[in-house]
Amino acid sequence: MEDHSNVVEVSKNWNREEANSSGDIAKGSIKNEPNHGRNITALIEIPKDDSPFNNNKSGQFQSLSSESDNEITLKEQGSWCKEDVRAYLVSRFTGKENKRLNRWKTNELIGKLIGRDKEFCLMGDKLVPLLMVPHADETRKEYYIGDSVVNTFFKLLKKRSDRFPKAYINHYSFDSQIATSLIQGSRSEHEVLAWFKAEKLRGAHKLFLPLCLSAHWVLFYVNTKEKKISWLDSNPSSRIMSNNVEQQKILLWFTTFLLPEFGYNDANEWPFVVRTDIPVQK
Repeated sequence: MEDHSNVVEVSKNWNREEANSSGDIAKGSIKNEPNHGRNITALIEIPKDDSPFNNNKSGQFQSLSSESDNEITLKEQGSWCKEDVRAYLVSRFTGKENKRLNRWKTNELIGKLIGRDKEFCLMGDKLVPLLMVPHADETRKEYYIGDSVVNTFFKLLKKRSDRFPKAYINHYSFDSQIATSLIQGSRSEHEVLAWFKAEKLRGAHKLFLPLCLSAHWVLFYVNTKEKKISWLDSNPSSRIMSNNVEQQKILLWFTTFLLPEFGYNDANEWPFVVRTDIPVQK
């Protein structure tokens, strides 16, 4: 995505060629050993002696590790562009990544939870879709990424942001259950608002709310610094034709209840845009 929706400047391998666009997340062609979900695996099970920023003579990207990164490296190495992300996604696993995958598979077989912190623990089968490349009907349930995985990703992102506040933009991510409660009406707007403490949200420049609608993930995104609200949907057909009711319920809660609570009294005047400048599903 463009700079408006970047959360972090991530270290990249400087052996890669320069590219023009900045920060886009793009799909790459699938070849060799595709490593979809690679960052998740690296964050969940990482030996402390890993050094992800070592020079790689083969030109492959190194995995990122919340255990071993340092803030200076994150700031100095620069941000990823679209071509960097594409090359990263289709590059082969490194030896260390294969070791992590083998450890994860072993834990999955014995039914062991994966993750060091209790709040981040996941059963191995929940992570399987992240490492699968669909070869048939992509709507089959074994390819679905569940709420627990998506919410854990955002928790890990926030934890990393708290650890490296100078390298990450101040942000806050809402649990996907918030969207479910608002859309289904199982909780009132005031009840949902009462779940949040002021200190967690005050000063956040970016707010994220993931939603799963009809087995498809979309992202509601608020940029409080630029006073913009966006709806990010990778499925072009559902951007305009579907989810209008859900959009309005979420938008109403943010602009009428949440944002004014934190001093943004003009939130109902902020532009709401269904973004088209994002990667699409094919």
